[in-house]
Amino acid sequence: MKRFAFFTLFASILTAGPALSQNTSALVARGAEGLIRAYDPKVRVVRATIPAAPGTETAWGKVGSGNLTAFYCSDSRSIYINQQTLDTVGGRFGPEGIATLVAHELTNCKQTALQVFT
Repeated sequence: MKRFAFFTLFASILTAGPALSQNTSALVARGAEGLIRAYDPKVRVVRATIPAAPGTETAWGKVGSGNLTAFYCSDSRSIYINQQTLDTVGGRFGPEGIATLVAHELTNCKQTALQVFT
């Protein structure tokens, strides 16, 4: 069932009309986040701000406005990815790239929870 939901999500995004095009990258990111959370209980307690507005205050400082702004803040157990990063990754690698970016940040959370990082 979860596998079906994953493919349904991406099929609907890929076939969406131009009205959805501006929000596609954020939709893909939130969809990927939801699917990962459904599979992995270690990341269910992490907050995610996707997309995060530049200047958003975090425990590690403000969210930047660059096209490579994505990070996991272990102090607040939160993920931040700005819209420009989503658009850059999505433009270069498509929906799969955005899903991979979200999975990478959630994996950083899981590694911290499992004390892989010290």
